[in-house]
Amino acid sequence: MQISYPPGLPVSEKRAEIATAIRENQVVVVAGETGSGKTTQLPKICLELGLGEKKLIGHTQPRRLAARSVASRIAEELNTTLGKGVGYQVRFSDTTSPDTRIKLMTDGILLAEIQQDKLLSKYDVIIVDEAHERSLNIDFLLGYLKQLLSKRSDLKLIITSATIDVDKFSEHFSAAPVISVSGRSYPVEIIYQDPAELEVESEDDRFHQSVIQALQTLKQHESKTRQPPGDVLVFLSGERDIRELALTLRQLQLPDTEIIPLYARLTQNEQQRIFMPHRGRRIILATNVAETSLTVPGIRYVIDSGLARISRYSVQSKVQRLPVEPISQASANQRAGRCGRVASGICVRLYSENDFLNRPPFTDPEIKRTNLSAVILQMLLLNLGEVESFPFIEPPERRAINDGFRVLEELGAIDANRILTPRGRQMARLPTDPRLACMLVESSRRHCLYDLLIIVSALSIQDPRDTPTDKKQAARQRHAQYADKESDFLSWIRLWHLVELERQALSSSQFRKYCSENYLSWLRLREWRETHRQLMLSCQQQGLKLSRPADEDLADYRPDYEATHRSMLPGALNQIGQRSQDGLYATPRGRKFSIFPSSVLARKQPRWVMSAELIETSRVFATQVARIEPNWVVDAAAHLLRREYFDAHWEKKRGEVVAYEKLSLFGLTLIERRRVSYSKIDPQISRQIFIYQGLLAGDIQLRAPFYAHNQQLLEKYRKQEEKERRPDIVVPDEVLAEFYEQRLPPGINSVATLERWSRKQKDPQHTSLHMREADILARDVDVNSQLAYPDLTNVLRNSLKISYQFQPGSERDGASIAVPLTLISQMSQQDLDWAVPGLLQERCVALVKSLPKSIRKQLVPAPEFVEQALKAADAADKPVLTALLAEQAWQQRRVRVPADAWDESTVPVYLRPTVCIIDANGKELARGHVLADLQSRFAGSAKSQKNPSHGIEQNGLKDWKNFELPEVLEVKEQGIRLLRYPALRDDSDSVAIVLCDTQSAASRLTERGLARLYMFRTAQQRELLANRLKNLQKSLGLKLLSQNTEWPAFALLTVYRLAFATGSVRPHDSQSFQRQLDVGKADLVATGDRLFRLLQDVYSYAFSVEHRLKSLQARFPDSIKDIRHQLELLIPDHFPDSAPSDWIWEYPRYLKALDQRLDKLPSQAEKDRQLSNMIASLQKDWQRAEQLKPGVLADFQWWLQELRVSSFAQQLGTKGPVSEKRLRKQLEKVG
Repeated sequence: MQISYPPGLPVSEKRAEIATAIRENQVVVVAGETGSGKTTQLPKICLELGLGEKKLIGHTQPRRLAARSVASRIAEELNTTLGKGVGYQVRFSDTTSPDTRIKLMTDGILLAEIQQDKLLSKYDVIIVDEAHERSLNIDFLLGYLKQLLSKRSDLKLIITSATIDVDKFSEHFSAAPVISVSGRSYPVEIIYQDPAELEVESEDDRFHQSVIQALQTLKQHESKTRQPPGDVLVFLSGERDIRELALTLRQLQLPDTEIIPLYARLTQNEQQRIFMPHRGRRIILATNVAETSLTVPGIRYVIDSGLARISRYSVQSKVQRLPVEPISQASANQRAGRCGRVASGICVRLYSENDFLNRPPFTDPEIKRTNLSAVILQMLLLNLGEVESFPFIEPPERRAINDGFRVLEELGAIDANRILTPRGRQMARLPTDPRLACMLVESSRRHCLYDLLIIVSALSIQDPRDTPTDKKQAARQRHAQYADKESDFLSWIRLWHLVELERQALSSSQFRKYCSENYLSWLRLREWRETHRQLMLSCQQQGLKLSRPADEDLADYRPDYEATHRSMLPGALNQIGQRSQDGLYATPRGRKFSIFPSSVLARKQPRWVMSAELIETSRVFATQVARIEPNWVVDAAAHLLRREYFDAHWEKKRGEVVAYEKLSLFGLTLIERRRVSYSKIDPQISRQIFIYQGLLAGDIQLRAPFYAHNQQLLEKYRKQEEKERRPDIVVPDEVLAEFYEQRLPPGINSVATLERWSRKQKDPQHTSLHMREADILARDVDVNSQLAYPDLTNVLRNSLKISYQFQPGSERDGASIAVPLTLISQMSQQDLDWAVPGLLQERCVALVKSLPKSIRKQLVPAPEFVEQALKAADAADKPVLTALLAEQAWQQRRVRVPADAWDESTVPVYLRPTVCIIDANGKELARGHVLADLQSRFAGSAKSQKNPSHGIEQNGLKDWKNFELPEVLEVKEQGIRLLRYPALRDDSDSVAIVLCDTQSAASRLTERGLARLYMFRTAQQRELLANRLKNLQKSLGLKLLSQNTEWPAFALLTVYRLAFATGSVRPHDSQSFQRQLDVGKADLVATGDRLFRLLQDVYSYAFSVEHRLKSLQARFPDSIKDIRHQLELLIPDHFPDSAPSDWIWEYPRYLKALDQRLDKLPSQAEKDRQLSNMIASLQKDWQRAEQLKPGVLADFQWWLQELRVSSFAQQLGTKGPVSEKRLRKQLEKVG
């Protein structure tokens, strides 16, 4: 290799001084501005000194691009092929060979080599370039080298830096010599221009106006010095400022001027515009990417806003913030240095000189602005000792160190003693951030490493999806094809597969075209693949399991959503969020974030999400988001969760004590309430609950003989307590609990632990655990008191269960009798009153006290009166209690007690036995104290149940032969004895024998059934009556209001009902049937003729009334409506069969009354309306009573007809005394 030095470079001029310093010192600091030649010439000086002959000259660069370009430049100057004498190694490429003497590399590569070669034994010299950038890697590397130099005295270290705080490097390495070289040939004039001094209309315009003013200043300078327009580099804080200022400047339409944005997220083509030849002036609007990363050529002027987004990690919130901050003096000088390289330059600072002088001299090194977990993880792997004692140039704060350890503990990389775990060791050997490494390790366990390699490698690079400023909409539309609907992370996998299919199918040029058309960066896609390859190799080296789908399956490949995201969660626990009411997401440690607008979930807003990163700009945003479930977080963060337990209680089904657990992660509630076993969490409390709520409460499934014995004994006497309403028979629970505490060994707190202990005992009966009466009784128990509160009562020879509860204030307080639904209609008040003898005395006293004072005072002392009354009761036929007391009041004291004087509502609830209606399965349907109310309520329900079959039931009968019809039968259904009433049912062409619930229902059916049987036996008379009925039907013509085709049948059946009406006496066998037939047969035709004449009159009257109604309808609508309603009730479609035998002969009078009412209506309209309302009210109340107690007031509606006659046509007379008051009393009796 031929060594030569380009003339004119400052380093070339000082190479002898530098060589001497390197020869005589182990560490040398070379300080010089960009362009001084230090980067390219220092390796050649080392070669001249004989270094690099047996070992390598290592040369680190902060960026991969710089490592490649510098290697090429040095190889060119040494006239050697790249990869032989000079090579480079970066993340995805290694061009070194055995012949290589100078090795360019990123500082990360050198750090990775330390894992395999702690002494860096293959190097003669290490050159750490651009050390002034003070990245985390540089500071860690310099700290490590400081320790290493004492172990390797032959190793040389050269540190290069811009002229920024170089003394710190010298001091750190024991006053190492500093050699300064100059790199700028032209002076730069600094102009301070404070925007605060501008007069503007609004504050929003102030900054833009200050830039415009600066441009005017530069233009004036050019006019004054007669210089051509020069390019301007404007430093701004972010993309938004660039876009807004670009819009403002373009609106000015500056002549022959091009406005170019420059920031890291621009596509490569857009960034390359700054290097293209151009005419006129360029104004380049840039972030601080142009301060260090890119050298913009031809810049004559700089306008410095003095602001930049500085990445800062918040230890408290665990968020990487990007606040806009004033830059340091060093950064301001670095920006100024970007002009004046081709000629004298001018830097306009948009702040005051005083502001500049008060700024910090240097930018905080990255080690003070970032999370230290990655550095600490490497130090633990390399066993470099305590972090606090590591020789950093500027040691980080202790809280930052502790935070780094906390992060590693969260990730499972270290244990509570800060010792590296097996997982941590794997993570440390993966060339990526610890959080991402954690995801990879976890994904191997969940068998989805293939998916996570794609995602993690994507998160490690700049997004390959380009979004050009002027083609945002088109780019987004193209990118939509790669989006997954549920997860931004799965979008990476979809993008990977679709691009990979295209890459394999297309030629290189075609693939580049595909990338361009779909707004994808070909270079960044290549970087993604290289990152993926390197991570995959590293994972395989660590033994992580990897399986990938076949290429032909890529298009339809769908990753396991749950496994993929659960693998990511251990590395993203600080970036989970729960949607709150304000629409933001709450995170652990109390921060809130919004989903970044470009996310596929930005509009969906799921309840729980995880994010790849939280970035704070104007607010905190979550980038790369996916939906998750909180229980996934519980699994991933098990070692970090705060667990709170509440409501510990016994659970019979599980046979153990359980509690509810609240799980939270750093203040964020994940699970509000979940059931967990409490036995191991608090064994002692669980034992107490097991004894009290399980063993003593009887709420336990346990087959142990001792337990069944104890519960039977306790149940017996606890029931007696409920009956006597005296909770003093059984000893307190504390005493009973102590019985078990003394006999059960420690550790028994569940059914499982008890049964395990039981199986080991020699005595299977556990006689020591058997309670005796002496163990449980607090006092002696009177045997007679047990008889006063029986467990059963007898109703119709049915034994009904009585239960007792002592619950004052509850509806279940006192005695409850379980009555089957089928039996409720046949239970009597006497059955209820005398069911519990122990309540009689006290209940009767309460009843006496409910009487009005005028009566009550004649029955004092009440207890004595009641005692005598109860003794007088007939033991065989016990009456209703109120009837008994009323009778005895007269017998003993000559006091009359009206039936309505008793007030049961004043009697305490526990003295009034409760009726509990149950269905066939024992399920409670209703309960109450008033038997009549329950009977009315369930009358329909009882009927709807299928009556028990009986031998007497039959159908198809046409004569009374070989059967009897008793008034009542006893039947049995599901073990319940019931009374049923036989009846004859008319089926038109025959008659059936059926059983009814009540005697009244049986009587109504039998009346028509008998009529049908008589009809079958009187064919000659029936034929005669039918012919006369036809003649009647013809003569009535239109007067026959009914349109029912069965009207003749109804009329004929009514003739037989009337002819054979028997009152309360009905045939019960064939002989009595025949006798009744013989009696009624003689009057049959005469009865028919009488009925037909009545029908002639009824329909004639009704027709006349109907005709008159039409003329009065408009004037008296309410009264006419009432009259029509009356006609509908009197003459329904099934008239005359609807009319009872006792009332049908009154019909002409009812219709005459209607006719007379119409005569009076025009002159007495108001009176008619009042009377109509009164009758309507009675009608409504009767219908309500009929629903409650069907048939109890069967004649009430006919007495309403009599009331109508009395009200509207009194001269026609009534069947008996009738008035509103009398009818109201009838209703009141029913209740």
